[in-house]
Amino acid sequence: MVANVPIKPKPLTSKCDINRNANSVIYNTDRNNSDTCIKYLIFVAGIHDCIILHKLKDVKTSKDFDEANAVRPFSYDVIRRPGQYISGMKLSHDHRYLYFNFREAVKVEENEEWEDYLHLKENLQVNVIDLQTKQIMPDIVYEGHKGFSEYPAWYICLDTSDDIVASGSEEAKAYLWDRYYRCLITTLQHKEGVVNGLEFNPKDCETMVTSGDDHTIRIWRSRNRMKTLQPVDSSYL
Repeated sequence: MVANVPIKPKPLTSKCDINRNANSVIYNTDRNNSDTCIKYLIFVAGIHDCIILHKLKDVKTSKDFDEANAVRPFSYDVIRRPGQYISGMKLSHDHRYLYFNFREAVKVEENEEWEDYLHLKENLQVNVIDLQTKQIMPDIVYEGHKGFSEYPAWYICLDTSDDIVASGSEEAKAYLWDRYYRCLITTLQHKEGVVNGLEFNPKDCETMVTSGDDHTIRIWRSRNRMKTLQPVDSSYL
């Protein structure tokens, strides 16, 4: 993924600026302005225990990308998470924060082939990186969802809105937490298998879509949104 991280972000003065948590301020930024943003290519490396922030130069075409970023040495930062297996990442909408799923990893035996002896615990957790400081925010953790696959494990997608953090899981559910208080709000049930895809409607954060191994794509709406919808006239069907 590519992130445009604000150099000098400006705090919002909307409801999102409520001081629910001192570490959870939402920032407004012009992500298209190269003078106020730094562009990073973000990916996972190693045995899924490192997040790489590779700084990109201002490019407009694929040729520009190849020429600008073929220069050595690369300008990048490595956020190491030893003992963790990172299994999904998602940027906040303002590109200030990076949310990532992980499972704790345990090396069962000493061996050169590390991944052959990697055991992953079932409990999934979501941590947050402040991309401006490039630091983990240690007090912010979302948890409760599960993962059962062994190395290499399933990729479990996440998404965020102004108020909610959402993640799939390997127990046929999607989980939704309050972004600020970090408490579980609800779960969205599928029939079976892994829920490994979900997304908030970018125009309406009270509507989201999930998909899973039960071969279904489900649309979910809040009770508040359901009240505003007009009933469908069956004569048009």
